[in-house]
Amino acid sequence: MPTKKKDTAVIADNMMDAFLDEALKEAEKEFGKEKCYVAGEHEAHQLVIPIWPISLRWLIESNGWPMSRFTTSGGAKGSFKSAFCFQLIAWWLESGGVAAHHDTENKTSSTLMQSIIPLKYFDPNDPAHHRFQFRVATSINEWQRMLSQQFEVLKAVTAKAKHKPKFPVVDSRLTVGFG
Repeated sequence: MPTKKKDTAVIADNMMDAFLDEALKEAEKEFGKEKCYVAGEHEAHQLVIPIWPISLRWLIESNGWPMSRFTTSGGAKGSFKSAFCFQLIAWWLESGGVAAHHDTENKTSSTLMQSIIPLKYFDPNDPAHHRFQFRVATSINEWQRMLSQQFEVLKAVTAKAKHKPKFPVVDSRLTVGFG
């Protein structure tokens, strides 16, 4: 007796389910459960730092700023790019992280920066002040070398400690345009 069309669809669905289940199990075995999961579990697996403005959470479709995200911003002069950069640094630091700001145009406003980032990160008497570092790069090559050097140091410290860091790391810069 020939197979009915409905029966064929059920068999195909069962095969697909079996394939997907097996593929996920194998991926979890090889790469780890924290790296391989179904989309419905994404919120539970995504590492974020808290952000308070509900409008920004809505805009980025997340309850926090994803730690694995590269962020760039562009806009006309006076469009608050620097303020946004400093606000991200402030959230990062207040979440227990470390930050390095690379000034690539030698025009960073200390007044603006200190009005957004808590003052304890500028006070040499505060134990948290070393968590915010400032670097001045005069060329794209120098900025890239600074960034590479930071990652090499982080890799070396991580290897020596034999575990991954338990703190968020952010590297910021105002622009890539060198004049």
